[in-house]
Amino acid sequence: MWQWIELDTMPQTNPFFVHTDELSEPLKHPVNGKTYTSKAKYVKDTQKLGLEIVGEEKLSQKPRQLKDKITEKQVLDAMERAEAIHSDPAKRNEWRNRVEHATQTAYSLLYGKK
Repeated sequence: MWQWIELDTMPQTNPFFVHTDELSEPLKHPVNGKTYTSKAKYVKDTQKLGLEIVGEEKLSQKPRQLKDKITEKQVLDAMERAEAIHSDPAKRNEWRNRVEHATQTAYSLLYGKK
């Protein structure tokens, strides 16, 4: 690009910036375990894995929703239910049967039929 220069003035310099692709320190990928020195290769491999690089700007767009804290009343209610189950033999046996059935169902789903 050509620029005309007046002889009695200094030429204007347009500032420019050079962005490097090299990382200041090698970065180990948390999923595939490879070490990268190039930002572009790191981003490309992360996208190939179907992942997204999230920085602080993403966190500010989606404020974190905290669940309600457990109250003392909820704890006391759970304790009363547990005591009621274990103090009555019929309820205790029913609870044991439900737990055993749930365990067998989970086992069959994970490992197939016995």
